[in-house]
Amino acid sequence: MVTESEQSPAAGDVTSGEASLQASIAVGQQRLLEQQRQLVALQNQHKAALIGELRTRIRQSPYDYVGVLEALLPSGWFLSRRKGKLYERRREPRWRVKGHPSCTYTQGRFSRELQEHMRAAGLDPAARADRHFFVANHMERI
Repeated sequence: MVTESEQSPAAGDVTSGEASLQASIAVGQQRLLEQQRQLVALQNQHKAALIGELRTRIRQSPYDYVGVLEALLPSGWFLSRRKGKLYERRREPRWRVKGHPSCTYTQGRFSRELQEHMRAAGLDPAARADRHFFVANHMERI
C-alpha cells in the first residue's frame, strides 16, 4: 500500500503550508478583534467627553435643563418631569371603523365621531360593555 507522502514529495509541504496559512488567518482575526475593541473603546471615550461637555454647557446656560433636553429629543418623545423617565408618545392610530378609514381611534376617550358611529349602531357610548362590543365588532386593527 502506498501512502500519500510516498506518492508526492510535496505532500508534506502542502500540509505545513495549510497549517501556516491557518495560523496566519487566526493571527489576522485576533488582530481584527483587538482593533475592533480599541475602536469601540475610543468611540465610548469620545461619546462620554461629548456628553460631559453638553451637560456642562446646558447647566451653565440660563435655560431650563429639562426643557433643553426635551428640545433635543426626537419628535414624539417626552421626558417625565415627575419620574425622570423618557417616554414615547403614541400618535399612530391603532383602530379604525370598518368602512370609514378616516375615523380612527388610538386610546383614551372616544371622539365625537366614534360616539356618533356607536349611536348609529344602536350602542351607548357611556356603557363600557357597548364600547368593547363596538371595538370588537365594528372596528379593525391598523
